[in-house]
Amino acid sequence: MTIPKKQTKPKIAIFGLYKTGTTALFSNVKNSLDYSPRCLFESKEYMSSEKDEDQGVLAKVILGAHDTNYASFQQFDKKILIIRDPRDWLISGCIFLIQQIPEIYQNRDVLDHIRHYLHLKEKMPSLCPFYDLLEFVLGFSGLKNVESFKRWVKTLHRDFIDFSTADKSIFKIFYEDFVDRKTGRLSEYLSIRISDDLTLEKAHAHVPRTKGYGNWRDWYTQKDIDLLRPLFEDYLNHFGYDPQFNLHVKPMIRPEDCSEYVEKIIALRLAGIKTSTKV
Repeated sequence: MTIPKKQTKPKIAIFGLYKTGTTALFSNVKNSLDYSPRCLFESKEYMSSEKDEDQGVLAKVILGAHDTNYASFQQFDKKILIIRDPRDWLISGCIFLIQQIPEIYQNRDVLDHIRHYLHLKEKMPSLCPFYDLLEFVLGFSGLKNVESFKRWVKTLHRDFIDFSTADKSIFKIFYEDFVDRKTGRLSEYLSIRISDDLTLEKAHAHVPRTKGYGNWRDWYTQKDIDLLRPLFEDYLNHFGYDPQFNLHVKPMIRPEDCSEYVEKIIALRLAGIKTSTKV
């Protein structure tokens, strides 16, 4: 008598840099599964559990963090790498960083300076280099200045490219295809139908900003291009992005993607601080 082989649930890992759509992809895959896996959100290491084979695992793993044990996720059944145009990534990352640095979001004068810049940027996109905001925000971060930032990006992109080529079994999806719902190949890879449900958990609902791509063409100026072209060249070429920095002739930046978004994430951050300090 043949004993049927026990059906196990897969372990799925989603890898990517911060602000490249990892949260949206994680949520979309989770919403597409017909079971409830053990979820590991930005975990530094995978520690097995005796229930994992029956329950399955879905992990979101951030690349670029030196304290993460990436090797512990390498034996997962399915591994997905999400890739994003660094020109969009930089804008999203810089703006999101505002609500992560206490010296910024708890300082009214600093916030007023940022608000002033953002309002000017909305009114006169071509006359306000993104470089000015980046340099100001970096001054409050661990990188401190643009030169340190450039060295960090070069290392980050080199390591990201190395990661993408080291494991031949990893499935690659571009953020831009994910936004356009070109998920057919991902469905085949995971052997599931990828749902149209892009609902995020309440704790992560503030993360998405534009839910689009290509908006860098409205944000950058020639000063920005001079900084970013040599910085992003290797990444753009390796992943097949158009390396040309062609800007929109009549750039337009929506307040909901700029000043209003910053007000929203700052308000949520400050509200969270007030809630956590209540007795």
